[in-house]
Amino acid sequence: MKKNTFSAAILTAALSFSVLFMAPATCHAQYEQLPENRKVGAKITNVKLPDMKGKMHDLTSYVGKGKVVLIDFWATWCRPCCMEMPNVKVAYDKYKKKGFNVVGISFDTKKNDWVNYVKENQYNWTHLSDIKGWKSAAQAAYSVMAIPSSILVDGKGKIIANDLRGEELANKLKEIYGY
Repeated sequence: MKKNTFSAAILTAALSFSVLFMAPATCHAQYEQLPENRKVGAKITNVKLPDMKGKMHDLTSYVGKGKVVLIDFWATWCRPCCMEMPNVKVAYDKYKKKGFNVVGISFDTKKNDWVNYVKENQYNWTHLSDIKGWKSAAQAAYSVMAIPSSILVDGKGKIIANDLRGEELANKLKEIYGY
């Protein structure tokens, strides 16, 4: 019986390792296979999504207005997403006065979970979701295969980077803003 418990512990550890350390590598490997509308240099594709109050927004109304925008695909049930959100907040707080904006697109299926999480953590940027999880219009429009995922868009509405997280995001924004 102890052997089965030990085997189960090893399996659990191996799965945890793969989720925490190998999944980001898998996401980075997808860079070469991005659809045309996610590649660096592509113009952003429009998608209409509601905000927390149900008001519909065109994603294109937030980009191409002279400001750098991070489109952040995430969900409250996604632990790596929740671990990344404080990094996004630091970047937003540091550069928002320079015009940097974030548009969070949640793949949640429970509106209360989404709304409460954003409010409790004071993530005070734009948040959109059709509350359809992986059947979201944003998933289809941007071929999002894993979350967290993001698209960094320049002031002209063109993609300048994909899936920047943590220090990569901080370094790219430092390159753009000079500090």
